[in-house]
Amino acid sequence: MENILRSLADSTGGTSVFNTNNLNQGLDKVDLELSNYYVLGFNPSSPKRDAKLRKIEVKTEAKGTKLK
Repeated sequence: MENILRSLADSTGGTSVFNTNNLNQGLDKVDLELSNYYVLGFNPSSPKRDAKLRKIEVKTEAKGTKLK
């Protein structure tokens, strides 16, 4: 069961914490991720509302940054 939950957390960008006497370490990681984020918006150049998917690529030059 632990492998399934860990896989689910990993595949959705989440964090899993298992079998630890130091729950604060896992919660500190979650707190750090939740307190450091940007919200990006997208405005397509085409005014058509055709429901087509568009590929968007986000990059950063900041060292040690992980984009999700």
